[in-house]
Amino acid sequence: MNDVDDMDVVFLRPVWLYLPDGSKERIIAQTGDNTGISFDSVHASVERRHYFKYNKYSITQTERGDYVVSLVDDGCEKIYYPNGIYEYVSKVVPHDGFWEVHVRRYLSSKWRTECWSRRCVSLEHKRDGWYRRRIVGYQIDPGYELKFTDEPTRFHVSDDYDAPVRKACRYFTGEWCIWYENVDGEEAFLTFDEQHYELTFCDDTLYITEKCNDIFDITEKNGGHTEDNVHENEVTHPSHYVALTPEPITFIRNKDYLTGSALKYIFRAGHKNGADENVDMGKAAWYLRELVAERGDQTVIAILRGVYWDTIDRQLAPEERAREVRDRLAGFTSAISYNRLNDYIQKARVS
Repeated sequence: MNDVDDMDVVFLRPVWLYLPDGSKERIIAQTGDNTGISFDSVHASVERRHYFKYNKYSITQTERGDYVVSLVDDGCEKIYYPNGIYEYVSKVVPHDGFWEVHVRRYLSSKWRTECWSRRCVSLEHKRDGWYRRRIVGYQIDPGYELKFTDEPTRFHVSDDYDAPVRKACRYFTGEWCIWYENVDGEEAFLTFDEQHYELTFCDDTLYITEKCNDIFDITEKNGGHTEDNVHENEVTHPSHYVALTPEPITFIRNKDYLTGSALKYIFRAGHKNGADENVDMGKAAWYLRELVAERGDQTVIAILRGVYWDTIDRQLAPEERAREVRDRLAGFTSAISYNRLNDYIQKARVS
């Protein structure tokens, strides 16, 4: 270790070094050059030295003066919170009523799933990552209700396993999220829409059934992987979306809530079982009308035109569905120009 005289900075007050593995050590001194930064620190009464090259590590100093070290080439984007803290994010899925976000605090941490109500939280994707903001006016109302909090509850995954429930939420859109422990003791996550599935509670256990068939009977015929099939097939990869290549989430992922919701209905209208095409088109028009009121007609027209050309650049297939989507985008562009979005909404009410 070099003498203190060689150091650029000597810390007399407690300053912490947060390492990539999630541990922290108190910094004694710090020096650096054009290629990296060095810290002398104390851990369990033992002095240590760390050297981090700038091309391999990101060094961030917090408002308090502590240093946070993370790998540069981690393969993941970051999500930044209003307090300046960030986490690593692997996936962001915009559902109707909530954001499904897969995050972890450190590279060595396990991934966890967070669900944030879209009534009170906005997520914006920028060049350097995602930014989380609270929507003004919804600080008190979270947009969801916590359910089954009075006593320990289990979730019927299969005939052989009833999983402990960690949390159950019902969102204002009628969507549910259930966090539970899988057979390995790790956190698992399930979402479903109460329009299509029924939740029953019996003997401290939750049961989910499709309103026509038992979803777990169906999944057992497909290999018995119940929770994966329900979540991945029924929620994140429904049939009316997987028929398109690439899936609509490709065009929606980085959009704001109103735009993403409108596009979702434009892509699926007429192809989701049990959903009336006119109703879905009316819903798309309603979201576009709200977007026009918020951002102006020319901005919304530019957004729709951008998606139109994006479907061509990304070679949306099959061609018949791609042509249908582009015709709808062009139709809504015209409706905005001539102030006729209400025609779609009125047609949906008649249906």
